[in-house]
Amino acid sequence: MSNVIPELGEENMQQVTFQEYLNHRLIEQFQVENPYDQLEYVLTAKGTISYRSRVASIRFKASPTFFEAIQSYRKSLEVSGMLFKDLNFRGKPIVTAQQIAERFYSTDTSLRFHNRLEKLKDWLMKKLNETKKTELKKSWVLEKIELLSNDEYRKAHTYLAKKRGLRGESMTEYELQSEDLAQLIIQQKLKPLRKRVQAFGFIDISGIYKQLFVEPSQIKRWINGEPPEEWAEICRATLEMLDEGKLSYEDATPFLLIKELIQGFQTNSSIKHVLVDEAQDYSPFQFEFLKRLFPRARMTVLGDFNQAIFAHASETNDFNTLMSLYGQDETEVINMTRSYRSTKPIIEFTSKLVPNGDRIIPFERDGERPELTQVLDHTELHRSIVSKVETLRSLRYNSIAIICKSYEESERAYEGLSTIDDIKLLKKGSDEYEQGVVVIPSYLSKGIEFDAVILYDASKDVYEDESLRRVFYTACTRAMHSLQIYSVGEPTPLL
Repeated sequence: MSNVIPELGEENMQQVTFQEYLNHRLIEQFQVENPYDQLEYVLTAKGTISYRSRVASIRFKASPTFFEAIQSYRKSLEVSGMLFKDLNFRGKPIVTAQQIAERFYSTDTSLRFHNRLEKLKDWLMKKLNETKKTELKKSWVLEKIELLSNDEYRKAHTYLAKKRGLRGESMTEYELQSEDLAQLIIQQKLKPLRKRVQAFGFIDISGIYKQLFVEPSQIKRWINGEPPEEWAEICRATLEMLDEGKLSYEDATPFLLIKELIQGFQTNSSIKHVLVDEAQDYSPFQFEFLKRLFPRARMTVLGDFNQAIFAHASETNDFNTLMSLYGQDETEVINMTRSYRSTKPIIEFTSKLVPNGDRIIPFERDGERPELTQVLDHTELHRSIVSKVETLRSLRYNSIAIICKSYEESERAYEGLSTIDDIKLLKKGSDEYEQGVVVIPSYLSKGIEFDAVILYDASKDVYEDESLRRVFYTACTRAMHSLQIYSVGEPTPLL
């Protein structure tokens, strides 16, 4: 896309991934999980105790229902529930969190929520000004003045002289008064607090978000219907993550939403059009959030829901869930059914793996039929794959991908296939793909195409149930010319 758009005459195209945006907004507060780590968990942790509740959490927090719950919760904060932080100076509170809360809920209650916060901010700035006055004669200020180096004194002299409009010889003649110096020292010490107040840093957003989960039954106040039956466990796990300074991927956007709803949305009205690629990777919650970020923008949304491999999209089959963003009358859907990536035999094979696959029209390009090879164990598997790679290389295939279900499986495959010359393991966080032979997890292969694809192990033990159909389909459709499928034992029922 970065190469195509400029060629079309668009020079001011700004590109960012949603994960990059989340990191930009949240990295100072939390260690934010990325979507691939979330998916790795979903693909590998099925036998764990917490698996069911985690998947339920992912799906619920991605839903329009939870989006509405966050909005209702913010509305309730107008009456009660706002949490604040102490405003401390030199280890002592200027104003306590309780005092700030009392002020917020006792004055100007007729004003709109954000106006009340602005008035609260003004009040806190006055408190800082009062602190500046009361600290002038304190011993610590006098000690600070006495300990100033010559360089620090000279800089203070220059700053204060310029502030008074003095230039040239007048600056040299200016006599620095101790009171002026004391005010400057206090001003510099209070500067971080002023910045914090201006940015609404006195609001305890983390604490406010936590309140959603402290008492599980409270969620019924903000949603129509029932929460997931695992809601109590979801609440416990969410609080545990937050206490550790971590934010799961499914919590990142909801956390930002409550932050924006309280502090004011950082909207960009200058953006007139937003292009969303790989739309199937985004949840309804995230689309609602994007719409708020760019209130004056139209959207072009591109995606293939047959490749909707993330847990939040497991029950999503098409773009109909996005109709509510702008309304059916303002939404146009264009279905592109012809596939140009793969040969006709590969398309005919993969189209049978997904519902309505018969609608996919293959490009008239002939090639070899996909091949399924069943082996007894992993020793035979590795021997067969090594041999197949040699054959594919002899056919001048420049890019060969050995695709595994998960990164965990990819590591094992890479170790078992280490005898292949120049074989590489494509890791999480890799920005570039190099030609040659690579071992890659299914979710990292999405969006990439290869001359030949070897599906590492398509056995029933690996691709065991219907929930993995889209993952399996995505892996198979990476192949342009050759698709080789291996199975240790009985093949997956998805075939």
